[in-house]
Amino acid sequence: MEKPSAIFGKANYAYLISGVVILITGFILMGIHNGSVSYDIYSFPKVTLSPILIVAGYGLLIMSIFKT
Repeated sequence: MEKPSAIFGKANYAYLISGVVILITGFILMGIHNGSVSYDIYSFPKVTLSPILIVAGYGLLIMSIFKT
């Protein structure tokens, strides 16, 4: 009886883990506030950096699935 081979290789898991880490980082940056009473919702990390990280994280997740 043959031993079943793994579905993903090492590179796929590396892309998967890095995509999840980048995605979590993007969501954390989006939800963080500076501690003051007036929340700055139009700050650079919330408006620009976190959406870029989230899209990059999802891109890496998709790439980890389709990479052969």
